[in-house]
Amino acid sequence: MKILFTFFLLFLCLLPKSYAISDSLRQVAFGAEVNYNVSVLPERFSSGFSAQATANFLGVLGFAELHVMERVRFSIGVGMSRLSYSNFNSHKFNANLPQSDSMRHTNFHLVSGKELMISSTVTCRFDYILNPKIYVLLGLQPQFRLTSEESNVYRGTAIARDMMDGLVVLSDPDPAPIYLRENFSIAGHIGVGVEIKDIAFEVSFNKTSRRLRIVNFWDFRLRYKI
Repeated sequence: MKILFTFFLLFLCLLPKSYAISDSLRQVAFGAEVNYNVSVLPERFSSGFSAQATANFLGVLGFAELHVMERVRFSIGVGMSRLSYSNFNSHKFNANLPQSDSMRHTNFHLVSGKELMISSTVTCRFDYILNPKIYVLLGLQPQFRLTSEESNVYRGTAIARDMMDGLVVLSDPDPAPIYLRENFSIAGHIGVGVEIKDIAFEVSFNKTSRRLRIVNFWDFRLRYKI
């Protein structure tokens, strides 16, 4: 995605200057954006424990926006973002306990961590009102993880997947599984925005796929066209 974005920018720079002047529907604008995402996590992420699961990330990106139709704009951006999460409920199923009765059991851990990622955005904007500009947006946000830190806290073991009587704390539990294995993730978002002069504020609802789980975020984005 980063390579594609670089070629896209080079292509725009090589266009004749009259390209943007002669056709107002093909004007290209460049800018920068800051986005902050706050998690909306279901109870299953922290069920059975008093600790509340949370996640948020902050991103800074540059973007190019192309005015393709009177009420439609298309933009692509790339930058860096940092994700922080804590108290995610993680479990690992095992065939038997380290004792002769061969009971099935599940170890539970609370997972926390931080990630540094390359983020990109692909967004379509549909203007609903032209003055002031109020619009609906749809988009995707692919992300590639560069670095990560992860810590696990053992909370207990459920025997035969039955937590009715609480968890049993083992003296020597199995090591915690790696919570985040994939380096690549992708989010889809839908939202609304308002633009006054060269400044736009957007609010969208994101769904991000992370290790076979869907994490929901509220995305608050501030964009400035240079």
